[in-house]
Amino acid sequence: MQIIPIYHRATRALGDVILGALERHPLFVSAALPNRVYAPMFNRYGEGMHFRNHADGAIRSAFSRR
Repeated sequence: MQIIPIYHRATRALGDVILGALERHPLFVSAALPNRVYAPMFNRYGEGMHFRNHADGAIRSAFSRR
């Protein structure tokens, strides 16, 4: 698995787009009632790599952005 570093400017720009869309979506806000939304992570699985059952961490407080 390849991960774009969390502090890379592309990660921050893409994360801002996603988090902004979530904040503006009334169904998400009313259904999830989020107290805090964490920055998304961007991973890539190349040829021969597999996405197996796992959890990236239900709470990643070290990476909180909003």
